[in-house]
Amino acid sequence: MRAGGGEVPDNVEVMSGTASMASQFTTFTGTATNASMAMTGSAARRASKARMRRKEEKRCIRGRRDSIYEEAYLVDSVAKLIDRVRALQPSVRSLCLALIQVDRPRAAQQVHSAL
Repeated sequence: MRAGGGEVPDNVEVMSGTASMASQFTTFTGTATNASMAMTGSAARRASKARMRRKEEKRCIRGRRDSIYEEAYLVDSVAKLIDRVRALQPSVRSLCLALIQVDRPRAAQQVHSAL
């Protein structure tokens, strides 16, 4: 509350807008602020090559039908599926043993064959 009885607004700005901007003095002196942001020709080429490599990897990951990456995508997908099945095997084994113990061998056989 203010002394005059009025309320204090919630959105009071503590710092001015120019306080957070970089000083122009560093532009002319070439100190760390602008020197680190400047990119040489070789750095620009490396960045461009990295962008192209990432773009190519994304295309490969998509694995569209009839593309040159389709076969690699399918092989990777099958490998992931095999890993998932291997991770499930202990759980399915425990489930089958539990079903046999509660006298449900037919259900256990169905679960085993489904895996």
